[in-house]
Amino acid sequence: MSATKVRPDLVYETPNDGAVFSVGSIAYSGALPWNGFDNNISHLTSNVLKRFMDPAPSCCRKGNSSVATQAR
Repeated sequence: MSATKVRPDLVYETPNDGAVFSVGSIAYSGALPWNGFDNNISHLTSNVLKRFMDPAPSCCRKGNSSVATQAR
């Protein structure tokens, strides 16, 4: 039996400098203010928004479609 790699991509950057951030959960926004915004969801959101505002070229042009998996 062969193992299939499955990963959830929250962020997809296109070759033309477009980007999509998708979480797929109705509870996502309710989790942001929990613990005074000091939680994993708030940190993840902050990292994604910082990347979207970064003028540096996209890290994903060479086939890596996920920014969330990269350490920043």
